[in-house]
Amino acid sequence: MTSASNTNTSHRPSRNATAFLRLHTTYPPISSLSPEDQTCPICHFSYEICNKAAERIGALPEHPIQITLPTCNHIFGHVCLSVLCSMSVPWGNRCPVCRTKWFRPQRSTVIRAALERRRKEVEDMEENLGVLEESIGSMELLGAGRAGDDRGLARAAREQVEGMRAYVEEARVVLELATRDQEDEE
Repeated sequence: MTSASNTNTSHRPSRNATAFLRLHTTYPPISSLSPEDQTCPICHFSYEICNKAAERIGALPEHPIQITLPTCNHIFGHVCLSVLCSMSVPWGNRCPVCRTKWFRPQRSTVIRAALERRRKEVEDMEENLGVLEESIGSMELLGAGRAGDDRGLARAAREQVEGMRAYVEEARVVLELATRDQEDEE
């Protein structure tokens, strides 16, 4: 239907998001909307076009939802807004148009995002260590017939990389344990 409906929606909106949607939104009829508000600003599809397509395939119709905060009155499609509020991303609790903070994210959402950032950092470190190890191997091959200084430098670099590899492995174990704890809490 909309581009947002193709997004993984296996997560339900958090309690904070559900309370926000229940207390701070209204459902204006499409006919009452200005022409620019008859299109969702997230997916850029017209509500009428989405409803015609939904009717053809027997899906639920799309409808606009208006935010009713003093600082934000933007209108979004129901599907897009639900997906946005269900996403485990740092901006899933803010208006995509004006960036007004709608609700406080669940602690688990913040922790999940932080764990994902750390996981990416560890993967990047592992990749960089692989490049360093290849460089050290080349240095050892080139220095095999040379003076002891080159071999000593390569040996010192290898020891440094081994220390860094131990740190990365420890970080990976800590991330795995933290991820398991987080999943158990959810």
